[in-house]
Amino acid sequence: MSDAIADTGPILHLGEIDRLDALNVFTRITLPRLVLDELEKHNVSRGRFDNQTFELLIVDVPESKWQPLTQMFGQPVIHAADAQVFVVAQESDFKTPVLTDDLALRRRLDSEGNFGSNHRHSHSRIQALTL
Repeated sequence: MSDAIADTGPILHLGEIDRLDALNVFTRITLPRLVLDELEKHNVSRGRFDNQTFELLIVDVPESKWQPLTQMFGQPVIHAADAQVFVVAQESDFKTPVLTDDLALRRRLDSEGNFGSNHRHSHSRIQALTL
C-alpha cells in the first residue's frame, strides 16, 4: 500500500457510485482543504470516509502558495483546489501519486517533470482503477 494525494473528481465519482472502498488500496489519502470543501458541496462529507481502511489527512495550504499557480501565463489554467493539490504534490517532491481526472492539473504536473524522467510515464497518473 502507498499514500496518494487526491483531487476532487476521482473521489466525487467514486462517492457517486458508492465505491469509496476502492480507495482502500492506499494507506493514506491526503486532501487539501479546498478539495474537501468541494466534496462536501457535492454531498461527499468527511463522514463518508469513516468506514474506510485508509487514513484521511486534510491539509491547509496557505493561499500565498497556491494562488499564484492559478495565474501563471504559458501554463494550463488550474482552479484553486487543483492548485492546492499541486502544492501538496510539490511539497512531497512529486513522489506521492496524484489521483486526478483534471487534464490541466495533470499537464501542470507533467510540465514540472513531476516524477523524474525515469518514472514519469508509469507513475504520473493512475489510468484506471478497476472496481
